[in-house]
Formats: sequence, structure tokens, C-alpha cells
Amino acid sequence: MGWVVCFTDSELIASGIRRSLHTAHIPLSSLSASQLSDEVRTSVQRIAPSVILIEMSPHLANTHLLIFLRSDSTTRHTPIIALSADRSAAPMIMALGADSVLDLFTPPDLIAQAILQALPQPVALEMGKIPAVRTPLAR
Repeated sequence: MGWVVCFTDSELIASGIRRSLHTAHIPLSSLSASQLSDEVRTSVQRIAPSVILIEMSPHLANTHLLIFLRSDSTTRHTPIIALSADRSAAPMIMALGADSVLDLFTPPDLIAQAILQALPQPVALEMGKIPAVRTPLAR
């Protein structure tokens, strides 16, 4: 099981995804996508999420969140799925550290599927079949 942090300022987005992840028993914490405070930093480091979902603001005004997430040792290798209303911004968002970009208007159940696919999966190692965790998008 993993833990998802969702950076969004829309309760509609957070509640839709939370409902979709509920059947998989994956908790979701919602944090503001518009500002990065010490409290937000501490929350993310304490939670140590398995996947991060971030709603990108129009004109990419919250790219500082991606920069923080990729520079922080707790989230440096955590898969990040970005939601954006501007499809042409996808290359820029990926260059800033997102692993994938979905349309902001993607149905919550499809977003939940993308989150489930990004969760680290246990794998067996050759040496005695010791279980290990591998992220699908290791950097």
C-alpha cells in the first residue's frame, strides 16, 4: 500500500480522486498547490508519499512545487503525476521533473489508475528471492 499527496486548490479534484482510490485502500492527503510554506514542506517530508499528484496552475505559476519536490531528499525519486489544462505545457512540466502529465479534465477513475500504476511494486531478487521495492519511474 502507498500514500498519495495531491497538490491542488480544488476540493472537487481531491474528493473525486480520493473516492476513486478508496476502493484500493490508498490514503490521499491534499495540500495547497498555490503556495509552498514551511508547513507544507514539513507535511510532505513527514508523509513521505509513494506518489505525488500536482495540479499545475494556469501559466505554470506553481513550478516552484516541482523544483522543491525534486530537490528534497524525501521526494527526489517519488513518481510525480501532473495535471494541466494546457497540453502544450507538457514538455515544460516534464522538464521540471514530472514523470507524466495528464489533462486536468481526465476523469478521477483514470487518474486513480495512473496513480496505481505509478505505485512502487514489490519485485523478487535473484539472491534468495528477497522482496524489494522498485519504482516504475526510477530517476
